[in-house]
Amino acid sequence: VSYVEFCSSMRKLGYAGDVTACFRRLDTLRKGHVTLWDLDEEADELLREFRRFLLDRCGSYIKAWAAIDEDKNGSLQKRELVKFCEEHGFMGDSRKLFKYLVECPGKSFITMGDLDPAAMRAYYRGDLEAMSPTDKAKAHLLKRQETRMLEKSKLMGASDMKTLKRELIRKFGTMTAAWRYGLDVTKNGKLSFQDFCKACRDMGFIGNVKDCFKEVDDDGSGVVGFSEIDPKWHRRLAKFQDLILTRYQSWENAWYVLDDNGNCQIDVNEFISICTKLGYPGGTEGATQLFRQLQPDFGQHFLSLVDLDVTSVVGKLEPAANA
Repeated sequence: VSYVEFCSSMRKLGYAGDVTACFRRLDTLRKGHVTLWDLDEEADELLREFRRFLLDRCGSYIKAWAAIDEDKNGSLQKRELVKFCEEHGFMGDSRKLFKYLVECPGKSFITMGDLDPAAMRAYYRGDLEAMSPTDKAKAHLLKRQETRMLEKSKLMGASDMKTLKRELIRKFGTMTAAWRYGLDVTKNGKLSFQDFCKACRDMGFIGNVKDCFKEVDDDGSGVVGFSEIDPKWHRRLAKFQDLILTRYQSWENAWYVLDDNGNCQIDVNEFISICTKLGYPGGTEGATQLFRQLQPDFGQHFLSLVDLDVTSVVGKLEPAANA
């Protein structure tokens, strides 16, 4: 669930508190989205375990449902699910599993759609074999493995910081995104040599990490910030932060004003207009480049408050007096 979807859902539920604070508390890794695991780790693990169990046993969710729904009435009571789990050796808590699968409070049965909506749609259109989660999962896994191997081979070839930066930009889109989601994953705003090594190894880089670190650690402090990784964009992001805090005093205040249509997102055209009003240098081209730096990835065509707040990248700046 993205930040925008989260905001929309919380408002529909009638929640009137600080939605952004809730999202940040759940999204501890700053992924820009939350999953069931972030909300309830136990439920996520149990459901994943059961789905793997069904695919291993039956090959697809459609075939699994046919095996579970013995009376063929299209619905499953708790006792039927518990009986199936006991007879087929599922080791998880089947009663708790039923509770997690039930669509809403008061409902006393589950359907194939509760188990897997895509499988139910395939079933109703008569696609009993083409919808094979096992085959699709294997193909998807193979593709991901090939992509990772390609990325790793390129990172292996990086022997200096210039090459490493090029590969980081290829992987994350921009150096700002690389810093946020690849290097400074703890959002400390700085990296020790140990942190830098771990981040590089986690990304599959097996080049000379020590030489790369020395190259950017200009002052020999043993700690690097984004200003040493990419001085140009550190200055530009710091300028943007200064303009925002000078006018609005906080990122939250800024978001309240800037997101004037209340849709919890700012697209590129809105962002260009915002930069023009703030007096951000570079005109339309400068604002567009800044927008791209703030995007968590190029597949997301809008910015959220989390994306906009660059405090963890440039450090905390004292807002100027009210203008």
